[in-house]
Amino acid sequence: MRRKRLCQNYVDRALRHSNTERQKVRDELLNQLKTNERCRDIIRMGPEAFENLCNILKKDGGLQPTKRTTIEEQVVNFLHIVSHNVKNRTIQFFFRRSGETISRHFHNVLRSIISLEDTFLQQPDGSEIPPEIVFNSRFYPYFKNCIGAIDGTHVRVKVSNEDAPRYRGRKNYPTQNVLAACSFDLRFTYILPGWEGTAADSRIIKNALTRDDNLKIPNRQNLRIEKWRTTPINHYDKLCEMFAKDTATGAGAETAKEKRRRWVSSTSEDPLESIHNIDQLVSQNEVTLENFICDLDDDVENITSPKAPSSVPSQSATSKKKNKKMRYDDEKDVQMVKAIESVAEAIKEGNAIYEKYHQPVYSEKEVYNELTAIRVQEFLLDDAYLYLTSHPDKMRQFLGCPFERRKGILERMMQS
Repeated sequence: MRRKRLCQNYVDRALRHSNTERQKVRDELLNQLKTNERCRDIIRMGPEAFENLCNILKKDGGLQPTKRTTIEEQVVNFLHIVSHNVKNRTIQFFFRRSGETISRHFHNVLRSIISLEDTFLQQPDGSEIPPEIVFNSRFYPYFKNCIGAIDGTHVRVKVSNEDAPRYRGRKNYPTQNVLAACSFDLRFTYILPGWEGTAADSRIIKNALTRDDNLKIPNRQNLRIEKWRTTPINHYDKLCEMFAKDTATGAGAETAKEKRRRWVSSTSEDPLESIHNIDQLVSQNEVTLENFICDLDDDVENITSPKAPSSVPSQSATSKKKNKKMRYDDEKDVQMVKAIESVAEAIKEGNAIYEKYHQPVYSEKEVYNELTAIRVQEFLLDDAYLYLTSHPDKMRQFLGCPFERRKGILERMMQS
């Protein structure tokens, strides 16, 4: 019954100028990228390659458009961020989107690209000699057993202060040591990210050779790398004892295949508990974030009300220290709640000031509807409409007054 009543009272309103202008800006940007060669400067690929990538992500990667965003716009946002290392706020400005929308689209495209790992990251089996070696007299037959090149690179990361020492190695900022292998036609065949910046290359290659999704090296004669699979590191136990806190653990190291397996194996009783599912539902406009309500009253009650002291006094020094720490934590929690409440009050005051001084934007259709609603005479309707639309300040005065006084104020405006 309530839904029927809402549908009956629904009024089809014209889109605001701000919304239509934003959409025009987005359409113009996408049109320029599809037809202009400057596309290479923005997203590091030509228009044809861009269209092919969008088709592959849609067909094989499972990328879907949302109600108000196309696949092309999501891919452009992703490519511009990874190509120029720009911030979320920069993309917000150019595409007139919120930060949450940009972040959600970025992760949607990222998940689609990771799902294509089996298609593009294929390790050679060594059954054929690469043509770059066979048809080059400088390399053949000396490098006939080579299947590619391998190297590591340090990629900057942002981690907590507690973990920063493990990631700060040869650079003066935290990095992760990424292992990558490629073939002679410049195609990546294996990538292992996630190792801390302090990890040595020998340790990372050993881990890449022994993990589940491992770096595959064909067994051939005179291939001496096999011994490094089991060669121990000298004085490893003593080094761990001395630098255990800041030693790289490789806990975050994960290939694309292993990440996909983890996504598939991670199941929950309630599908909405997964952030991926929540993002998917929000992007399809099936739910809103306002539907996910957290009952925090009980927690706030427990925080703000101090615990009653125990009736039996503690005799040990350990218990006294424990009670003192609990009281200190309770005081900190109370201070935190008060700080949150003060921030909420400041936000309310700011919203009130914004509503007071913000000048609303009215469309021409809304002005015409208001003139017909107050029953302006037919021979004056056109003149009143042209007068108000050509004088925005008068239009705001007219629409800002009470409904029953609008006709009288309009007559005084026209007479003056």
